[in-house]
Amino acid sequence: HSWFMSCCREIVWLIGKWKSKELDDFTRNFAPDVLFIPIYPTIYMGLIQSHVSKKISKPAVCYLADDNYTYKICGKNVFAYIHRFFLRIVVKRLVNSTKGIV
Repeated sequence: HSWFMSCCREIVWLIGKWKSKELDDFTRNFAPDVLFIPIYPTIYMGLIQSHVSKKISKPAVCYLADDNYTYKICGKNVFAYIHRFFLRIVVKRLVNSTKGIV
């Protein structure tokens, strides 16, 4: 597992065009009663989940594992700390916009 490649993946997703009419149409047509949102250790997934949650405007609940929020997993890797810092911002916003955590 390379932190460099993980950062590259995050950058590609940040500059990508995933906010599309097709995604919005899919979320409107799918129309779930409740959203179950697992928290992943990637920033882009949190951004996508947040976008979908706002578009659907239905109750949502998050599943958060400790290792997706703690700094302990970063060790002495400065890039891992930076990534985790921004991940925590996205996770906090996502959790605050939902009804709770499982």
